[in-house]
Amino acid sequence: MKKCNLNEVKIFGIGLSRTGTTSLTTLLQQGFGLNIHHWPDPHRFCMERFSTDPKYLNNGYNNSIIDGITDIQAAIAYKQLYKIYPYAKFILTTREENLWLNSIEPHWLQVAGINGQKLHPNVKNIVTMMWGTTNYSKENVLNVYRNHLREVNDFFSMMNTIGKYKNNFLTLDITSDSKSICKLEKFLNCKSSLQDIPHKNKGSHN
Repeated sequence: MKKCNLNEVKIFGIGLSRTGTTSLTTLLQQGFGLNIHHWPDPHRFCMERFSTDPKYLNNGYNNSIIDGITDIQAAIAYKQLYKIYPYAKFILTTREENLWLNSIEPHWLQVAGINGQKLHPNVKNIVTMMWGTTNYSKENVLNVYRNHLREVNDFFSMMNTIGKYKNNFLTLDITSDSKSICKLEKFLNCKSSLQDIPHKNKGSHN
């Protein structure tokens, strides 16, 4: 297996918050040497350009070539990203529902507040695009989580059925699957320099 050299191939982590998105980002950065951005600065990051302009990640944001994005900006725009980056790789991070619910609630309340009162307007827009609201409710976040998993899996299943860009989608429970690194190596056809999963923000924001 070769050292990672994906050239113009972009990688998008399209899992929701608290599914291991930070750990995935750190693994891609440190294990595979990729310039991956987790939760890009919402005060500078333009969602419209991100989802429509294939040049944006090469020279339009942060003045550097970015290999990919993880967290809800990518989760929101995965269908558009599929169209503008034909050879991109998509990674859907998942987590056991009860563990995820026990993690997303304190994360939401700490970062956003029960009614989103802690959020800057730029962040509110992104949160609303993903969750439909800035108000926290267990029922809503669980519905969004389940719908996102179903819709993402259905979308890539359909795309693979019609023969477009196969082998570009991976589902990964990086929080509990000890084989996550091996699966990523196979998916990216690259060797990781890390032997263990870097569980970042465990018990905090992940």
